[in-house]
Amino acid sequence: MYIYKPKRETKAHIVLPVFFILISAAAMVCSRTALIPAFIMQAVAVVSIALAIHIISRYSLTDHTYEADTEKRVFNVRKVTGRKISHVAAVEYSDIIAVDKKEKGYSLKEKYNKAYKIYNFCNNIFPAEAYCLVCDIEGEDIAVIIEADKMLLDILERR
Repeated sequence: MYIYKPKRETKAHIVLPVFFILISAAAMVCSRTALIPAFIMQAVAVVSIALAIHIISRYSLTDHTYEADTEKRVFNVRKVTGRKISHVAAVEYSDIIAVDKKEKGYSLKEKYNKAYKIYNFCNNIFPAEAYCLVCDIEGEDIAVIIEADKMLLDILERR
């Protein structure tokens, strides 16, 4: 069994929430002084706070760990939030159709002519290298986006 936990590459999971909180504060100040209606600026403030909370809960407080079990021939994804560990995905090797590098402009619909349900299990908001596991699980087209190192990628490609 091989276990891999991607490291945080940038501070985007900290910088973006701070940016959205500053936008929210500015919008609340402008709601009192601006010439446009107050409810518009208040809506901008609420949306900015919601985005900040989402980024903090999804990227700052949560980590994903990948497990490649070569004996059971299963790829598992676990979500770690504080002390709580949740099993969020299990993909059998036989269900994986392809392992594609996700590059700029990458489109599953164009490559495979199908609509896929996409699950993103990356630890970084903007990962340097992400890979897409294209799967057919019980007739359902699913794509799992992960950050893999060379060893995990070799295991998944040898499946």
